[in-house]
Amino acid sequence: MEYGFIRRYQVTDPSVHDSQLLGPLLDDQNQGEEVWADSAYAS
Repeated sequence: MEYGFIRRYQVTDPSVHDSQLLGPLLDDQNQGEEVWADSAYAS
């Protein structure tokens, strides 16, 4: 395996919603087609 579980990460302040960072963190060279995410709470 060329990569481990975590390949990229982004650190932001709490006012930035997680969904705003999903696009920049996705990688076209990823072998999988699934994305697992957690909204932490429903609102």
